[in-house]
Amino acid sequence: MQHSEVIGVGLAVLDHLMVVSEFPSREGVFPSTQYDVQGGGMVATALVAAQMLGASTEFWGRVGDDEPGHAVLKELKSFNVNTSQVHVVPEGRTGVCFVMVKAEGGERAFVVNQQKNLYVDLKNLHLDRIRKSKAVLIDASWIEAAQQAAHCARSHGVPVVADVHDPSQPSLDLLGLADYAIIPKHLAEVLTTKADYARALHDLKARGAKVPIITLGAEGCTYLYREKVFKLPAFRVKAVDTTGAGDCFHGAFCFALSRGFALPEAVGLASAVAAISCTKLGGRGGIPTYDQTLTFMREQAASA
Repeated sequence: MQHSEVIGVGLAVLDHLMVVSEFPSREGVFPSTQYDVQGGGMVATALVAAQMLGASTEFWGRVGDDEPGHAVLKELKSFNVNTSQVHVVPEGRTGVCFVMVKAEGGERAFVVNQQKNLYVDLKNLHLDRIRKSKAVLIDASWIEAAQQAAHCARSHGVPVVADVHDPSQPSLDLLGLADYAIIPKHLAEVLTTKADYARALHDLKARGAKVPIITLGAEGCTYLYREKVFKLPAFRVKAVDTTGAGDCFHGAFCFALSRGFALPEAVGLASAVAAISCTKLGGRGGIPTYDQTLTFMREQAASA
């Protein structure tokens, strides 16, 4: 079997997306002006982004043997993401997320039915497939598998990218296994005080991450590189829905690593892909190709 350039170990769910004029604050019926069903999950969506840009990708994860699980797999295959290492658990339940998106401004509210009973024996992980990959992405949804994948990758010189959202100790421990720790603004604010992102970057470095990066939404991102703090403003777009923007950032960053980009160029590309993804509904509806991304970046530079 051919080896993939980017391997991701983590979460895949099914998203039901509805655009609403307001979030329900009382009992009643509230109309939706747009509805779509898309795959979601941090690593799964990131791999779709990397695949759209041109990398060969492979998802390692778990779904239930249920309707949402089969829908998740079908969509990943439609994007040509390799699903040979996905475990379909007979008694398991696939995670499902209902996302309400405000028509004005793209503010979101989530109702989540968590995945359940997705036990997989770690002996079934084909870690040998990591040796020839060019980047490994992990999240904290399947920590034991992420740990094994990260240790294997680092022992073979394959860069590890971590996507961690919550401040639980097991999740934070994954950051120490990452060459590139990319965390969102809200976690950085938990790790430091007064939104001191420079301090948060140094804290991430002290935890073991070689290169820490913080995504700041509409404010762009900031990262620590060669002991200096850099800030990159966000690209300008009319945001429709920011669902999955961070995931797309991670996926584009992994693509850039697989192509040997220097860090500033990798961060720039990832920022552009994340921005473009916000122009359509859902985490995957607006993911661009590589050529579309380059055109977007040239247009933004010309209008600056």
